Amino acid sequence: IFFFCCLEHFICCRSTVFLMVSYFYIWHSRRIIHTFKDAAGLWNEDKFRPIVVGIINLILNMILVKRIGLNGVVVSTIISMALIGMPWQTKVFLKDYCGIKMSKYWITLGKFYFAFLILTTVIYFVMDLVSVVSIITLIEKLLFCILLTILLFGLIYMKNENIKKIVRYIKKY
Repeated sequence: IFFFCCLEHFICCRSTVFLMVSYFYIWHSRRIIHTFKDAAGLWNEDKFRPIVVGIINLILNMILVKRIGLNGVVVSTIISMALIGMPWQTKVFLKDYCGIKMSKYWITLGKFYFAFLILTTVIYFVMDLVSVVSIITLIEKLLFCILLTILLFGLIYMKNENIKKIVRYIKKY
């Protein structure tokens, strides 16, 4: 978000930076299930997923790059990961291994994504009000962005039961 708000003369346009931030978020959301799936040893059930995702990503790349350029590469990767890779891995781990309905996971993930979208939008517009004229103001803007992010995420998630468990654990030690 910081670079998205600060560097006006950055080599990429704002839409590309926004897509890269979205890609980063989706990548790490996917990694949660991926890590547990690998730890459970579910490689055989998931062996064709990388091939299918790669082929779809390649096809979408060829279509979208001609139309929207560099953003087409990022959009095609987000689409293939979010619409094929994540659901496939989630099904393999939650439904096939744990016997849990996937709907609860998707609802929780959707809530987190919605909160992420709202918070990043608020932070973007607040940070856009602060101008950068020197290295000192750049550092001040970075620190303000970090503090604002911590404050807003804290306000949103302070009633979350999992966060309460983490805080209790930290206080214990």
